[in-house]
Amino acid sequence: MKKILILTAGFGEGHNAAARNIKLALEETEQAQVVVLDLFESTYTTLNSIVKRAHLGVVRYAPSLWGGIYSLLDRSTFLENRLGGFTRLRDALGHILHELQPDCVISTYPAYGHVIRQIYRDHVARPFCFITVVTDSITVNSAWFKAESDFFVVANEATAEVMRRAGVADQKIKPLGFPVSRDFADAADERIGPPDENGPLKLLYLINTGKKKTGKALERLLADERIHLTITAGTNEALKTSLEQRFAPYGERVTVLGWSDQMPRLMMTHHLAIGKAGGATVQESIAAQCPMIINQILPGQEEGNARLIQESGIGTIVLRNRDVPAAVAAAFANQNSLWSEWRFNLTKVSRPNSARAIAD
Repeated sequence: MKKILILTAGFGEGHNAAARNIKLALEETEQAQVVVLDLFESTYTTLNSIVKRAHLGVVRYAPSLWGGIYSLLDRSTFLENRLGGFTRLRDALGHILHELQPDCVISTYPAYGHVIRQIYRDHVARPFCFITVVTDSITVNSAWFKAESDFFVVANEATAEVMRRAGVADQKIKPLGFPVSRDFADAADERIGPPDENGPLKLLYLINTGKKKTGKALERLLADERIHLTITAGTNEALKTSLEQRFAPYGERVTVLGWSDQMPRLMMTHHLAIGKAGGATVQESIAAQCPMIINQILPGQEEGNARLIQESGIGTIVLRNRDVPAAVAAAFANQNSLWSEWRFNLTKVSRPNSARAIAD
């Protein structure tokens, strides 16, 4: 029985989603004892909460500032020089590694590689295999690979090529896909087909709390009577209630959801997803073979996710709310010709079994 430690952090859902799905896939093999830890949460509980709130605030209200921070981290040696000073984190991880004696450590957050390098700086070799699972696409911050790793798992060949050009050895790069939920593979028979000529167009609208004037944007979409909307409001109960009241006159054409663990089914039962270019969201849309319209991009890592959608021909980018209805209409014009092209291209890049491939 292999002992495997997975390290994650709550700065963006992609890191936790990757850790969670790899754990489940490893446990399915019945050959691994798996532990998942967020050491930032457990060792810096109060500070971690403050930093996470600050991160979300910057992302929501000052995205350009976050873009500058991301660029600075990419060009500087902050992680290499400073993470060793996170004594509590370093000591906690050192203790866990000593007690658990893992055969393999997997990191889904870039900081851990630098901490491990500090722990074993005076050793000949690490006593375990270290694997980094990169959760970004194309625009990969150098913090991911400046610390040594035995292997780097990446979501696609385009990201692999970016890392090769940055100097990472080809034999260390494994383009196995982003580890999405196994439900994307297990429930593939639920995937929706092309819309009928006069049938409903089922759209999944993923609201990001930083996106303003959402209600007006949704009303513009609903002006087309063929459109049926499922709206996800996340954990914002006040927003969910407000949207339910606002769109009650549309009856069955609008469904408003709060937080849901049914994203695989939702993605696969809708013709289009509309939302922010978050890493997990983009990769889930690809796994579901659900074309995506990107309506918001956070500078930095999300730029690569948006490029992936555009350059792979599996959706489009529309950053002005008032232009989204026209983009939807274009997708389904001429007997769904553009939508059909997006769906065909998705069949070539979709990897719903990626978590299992990584586990193997």
